[in-house]
Amino acid sequence: MNLLSLEMLEEKVRITCDLDTNSGAAHAISSDQIDIMMNESLSELHEMLFAAYGPEYFRSTVFITTVSGTAEYDLPDDFMELLCLGVGIGESASFFYGPLRQWQPLDVPGLQSITSLGTPNELLYRIQNNQLVLLPTPRVSTWHVQVDYIPCFIELARDAEPNTFDDVNGWAAWAVLDTAIKCLDKLGQDSNHLVRRQMRQVERINRLAGQRDLANVPHMTDVQGGSEYRTRYRKRMVPST
Repeated sequence: MNLLSLEMLEEKVRITCDLDTNSGAAHAISSDQIDIMMNESLSELHEMLFAAYGPEYFRSTVFITTVSGTAEYDLPDDFMELLCLGVGIGESASFFYGPLRQWQPLDVPGLQSITSLGTPNELLYRIQNNQLVLLPTPRVSTWHVQVDYIPCFIELARDAEPNTFDDVNGWAAWAVLDTAIKCLDKLGQDSNHLVRRQMRQVERINRLAGQRDLANVPHMTDVQGGSEYRTRYRKRMVPST
């Protein structure tokens, strides 16, 4: 891993801009300003890499332990998009069940009336307000839900976490050039030579995008959003009298 702090990134920016630390131009742009511009550039880089490499490039995993009587669970602060959910039993989640399916809003009353489940893979889920909502409400505290997700970019800070950027394949060069261009534009100086270098970095990212996993081939994905509740639970409901 090649971890770069904001201090290290700032130094690269100032070198790229060819700013003499003793010149007035160097003091015209503060470290705080460079930090703001750098975080903007890193956020754009995050989106660019996601578009070029797909979701697996940033894939993260977290385990959520069910609590009896609790249906809503907070997702990670960096949660951006769900890839899939699975569920297991025990602290190590050694006994793994298949992926969970979504519940539909019209099914909520029926799902809330169910008080027991045979196996944890009978749970259904939905993402609401950065929370994972499980129905029927779990009645045990030993089920572990595996959440595979795409994280969003979290701004770097000098005195708090996260404070470093993992410079895989030297992709930070694009963000350094982007920030350096913003600095020169702010100073009213020509930045065309850096724009040309930045475009070469974009070409490099796109050229290598399909080479990280040559075993990966296109495949079909079932995205049918049918009601799992109607096929799985309806027969178990007892009409009220």
